[in-house]
Parts: sequence; structure tokens; C-alpha cells
Amino acid sequence: MVRDFPHIGIQMYRDADIYMIVHNPVVEYQVAVEKITAVEASPDRMPDKANKILFGGSHEQLRVLRDYLEKAGIDGMYGLFTEDQYYELLPQGVSKGAPPRYWRAIAASLALMWRRWATIITMWSC
Repeated sequence: MVRDFPHIGIQMYRDADIYMIVHNPVVEYQVAVEKITAVEASPDRMPDKANKILFGGSHEQLRVLRDYLEKAGIDGMYGLFTEDQYYELLPQGVSKGAPPRYWRAIAASLALMWRRWATIITMWSC
């Protein structure tokens, strides 16, 4: 796969380690912004299993990569775009969307509770 997409950057996350498989400006920027310390690795010496694989490139390049991966099939993993320039493979059962939904639900509950509390205070002060 790396030979078919030489311009796409690749990082592999496993446990607490981040492996830099293929460098490009997109993943280099992400490393700099997030102050990541990555372990250098080559495509033929990648860890066996990953918590996440991040691909960085142009959106068009990543769409072609996504189509390629979907046709090839990646057992136990699924892909999603997290930004225009990032495509990620995650293990089945892991969701990047659940925590934000959880926090939005908590915020909505707190807002409702505050409105009710404000209504009670207003009623008592009259």
C-alpha cells in the first residue's frame, strides 16, 4: 500500500507509542503542532496491531486511499475522515464520536437544569 501512495503521510499509534511510517508536510505539521514524539519506523517494520493509523494528505489523495482500503478490506478496522487532510483507521468498536455526543448531552442537561433553577429563583423573588 505504501508503494501505491508514496505522497501520503502515515502514523501508527500503538499503546503509548506513535510510529512515523511515512513523512509528508501534513503529518509533519501535525507532529509539530501537537508536540508529538514519534518513533521512526519503516513500512516493512511496523508494529503488528494498532490503536489507530493516521493518514495525512490532500483530500483527493485520501479519497483514493479510502476507496483502495475499502476494496482491499481491513479486518477489524474501519476508516473515517477526521479533517479534510486526515483519514484514520480505527479498531472496530472504537468511536471518536461518542465522547463529543456524551459531553453535548451533559451540557444540554446542565443548561436545562440552570433554566429550571433560574425559573424557581425568579418565582421566589416575586
